[in-house]
Amino acid sequence: MNQRNHSIDILKFVCATLIVCLHTYSKWHDDFIPLTRCAVPCFLMISGFLLYSEKGIGRERLVRTIKHIFHIIVWSTLLFAIVTESRAIAKDGVFIPSGKDWLYCFALNENPFGYHLWYLQAYLYVLPLMLIVDKYKLWKLMLCATPLLLLGNTVLGAYGQLIFQQ
Repeated sequence: MNQRNHSIDILKFVCATLIVCLHTYSKWHDDFIPLTRCAVPCFLMISGFLLYSEKGIGRERLVRTIKHIFHIIVWSTLLFAIVTESRAIAKDGVFIPSGKDWLYCFALNENPFGYHLWYLQAYLYVLPLMLIVDKYKLWKLMLCATPLLLLGNTVLGAYGQLIFQQ
């Protein structure tokens, strides 16, 4: 029987609090941005840690997690769609996502109803990749590729505007 890891629970609570701080405004908001930006990557690492067991991750566990996250994405998108449509109707309009909105949703994790749902979709994209890596025992390759992928994201994503002036 697995015992609950209270240190992980405390870390999840701290990360959740930081994410709330990220999405709310206070006079110290800008001072805490670097700290709050660490919360989401920390949640991704916690998720990976919790998937792993002494026997490895295993196909069944990954498939179960993929189904679970998919259901969360569907229901949270539906909830935010209801809220978005309610706001649009209150303003005498209707919000209908364009084809470009849906392309951005599936390709870039930009949900047209809730931008902050990107995390769930990013997590969902990683899980099938983990199935492939696990099936073909490519863990060493993945560990070597991870720093390069992070560097690419930093150059093209986070700091791309500074580097490329666009």
